[in-house]
Amino acid sequence: MTEEKSFWHTVPGILTGIAGVITAVAGLVLALHQVGCFDEADNGSAGSGPTTTVAESTTTVATTTSAVTSTIQQLQLSTVNFTGYTSDRFLNGQEFQSEGIDRIEAAPVGGYCDGASVAIRKAGSYRAPFSFLTTAAPGAVNTCNGVPVRIRFSREVREVQILFYGADSPYELSVFSRDGVRIQRRTQNASPYDYSRAFELGYAASTPVIQSVTFGHSAALTIITEIRFQ
Repeated sequence: MTEEKSFWHTVPGILTGIAGVITAVAGLVLALHQVGCFDEADNGSAGSGPTTTVAESTTTVATTTSAVTSTIQQLQLSTVNFTGYTSDRFLNGQEFQSEGIDRIEAAPVGGYCDGASVAIRKAGSYRAPFSFLTTAAPGAVNTCNGVPVRIRFSREVREVQILFYGADSPYELSVFSRDGVRIQRRTQNASPYDYSRAFELGYAASTPVIQSVTFGHSAALTIITEIRFQ
C-alpha cells in the first residue's frame, strides 16, 4: 500500500520533468532556427522546406507540451470519493477536513425537507452499484434523498468538479467566493438509473477564488460519487 501511494505521488513529478524537457527542446530548436542553423546552403535552390519542417516540429512539440500539462493538472486534483462505503450512515459533514473539505451540509430550497443532513447510501440504493453521498431526514436515511448540498473547502481553490448521477432534471452547480459572491452557475441533466457513466459539473477559475459550492436540484435525487478540486 505504501509503495503504491509513493508511486502515484511521484507521477506528477515525473510528468512535470518530461514537460520541462519537451519545452526546453522546443525552445532550443526554435532558437537554432532563428540564428540560421537550419538554413540550406546558398546553391540557388534554397526554399522554404527546412523552415516549414522546423515550424511544424515546433508546433507539434508545443501541442505535446500542452497535453502533458493538462494531464499533470488532472493528476494534481484532490479527490474525495464516496463509493467505498458498505452501509448507510449519517454524516456530521466534517469527516473530510483532512482531505481539504471543511464542511458538507444539506442546503434545502423552499422549505423542502428542512432539517435534512448529509448521509451515505450504500450500494443497491436506487439501483446504484456503488455507495454515494446524498441527503436524508434525521432518523430516516431513506427519505429526503433529494436535497442540494453545500460544500465548503478548507482553503480557496481554483477548480472544482462534481461527479454525479440522478434524474433528468437540471442539476445546478453554483460557485461562491470567500465573501459569498456567486462567481458562476452551471447546470447539467442526468439520466435516470443510468449508471454506465458519471455526469459532471465543474468550473475552473484562473486563480484560487472558490471557497464553496452548492450542488443539486430540489426533490431530484442527489447521488454524488466524487468531489474533485485543486
